[in-house]
Amino acid sequence: MQRKSILALVALLVAAAVTGISFAETTATTSASVATSLSGIAETTVAETSGRHGQVPVWNVTTGATGGIGACERGDLFLVSSTGYSGDLHLTVYLNNPHELVKAYSYLNLALVVYKEVDGTWQEVPIAGMQADHYTRYLTLTNGYVDFTLDGLGHGEKYVVSVDSGSFYCIDATQAAQTPPSFYIEVGQR
Repeated sequence: MQRKSILALVALLVAAAVTGISFAETTATTSASVATSLSGIAETTVAETSGRHGQVPVWNVTTGATGGIGACERGDLFLVSSTGYSGDLHLTVYLNNPHELVKAYSYLNLALVVYKEVDGTWQEVPIAGMQADHYTRYLTLTNGYVDFTLDGLGHGEKYVVSVDSGSFYCIDATQAAQTPPSFYIEVGQR
């Protein structure tokens, strides 16, 4: 009887040790960043330090944990200038690599907002056809792209597309660090 108790205790200790090692391995935290590319008729640049937030989005990921994109992590993706164009601008922002991101995230929800520069400050731009207080479109692993139509807001205006908030569940922090979300923008005129 005593031998069975000792074997059960040893088995329990081995299980605890394996669980502890497994837990330690899955709680590594790393940083995820973004990559961007662009196309379109309007002058468009990658917003690295000159947009509303002054940085590109970066967030910390931990395997097996949810996370969020808040004030410290949010950032700018693209700057768009309407110089030389009048009328409505249509922006489409694509997530280029959702097939790779599903290896790192079970979900990734990014709240994108367009801002317009007015007298040196950035103001949210309402989405055409929506109520005046609707500024956000959600880019996810499921939908893969979002559209913004900027109704005839003026010639020579400067806009920035930003990630203002978001949420995710990371299933592999190493994969997340090696495979940043990649974005692409198309800018057209309607």
